[in-house]
Amino acid sequence: MGEGFDLNAWIMQTLKDCAPQNDEWKEYWLQFQKHKITEDILITLSTDKHNKNDMWKELIPLIGPRIKFQEKWEKELLRQQQQKMM
Repeated sequence: MGEGFDLNAWIMQTLKDCAPQNDEWKEYWLQFQKHKITEDILITLSTDKHNKNDMWKELIPLIGPRIKFQEKWEKELLRQQQQKMM
């Protein structure tokens, strides 16, 4: 994505924001690492959430944190796209 964008730092911070209780975010972070989630994979997952719902559930099982994460990722993608157009 954008120059200087640290995907791993963004994922970790976003997971902390979306699932702060009882260090729940750490379990999700391990899933992202286990499944070797890259920027390209996240973009692919976000293009068709309905058909890729099971994949999202594997990464973030609880619906609340999962939806929050997806919304934040979509906002980040939009922000990056707008930045490119400037």
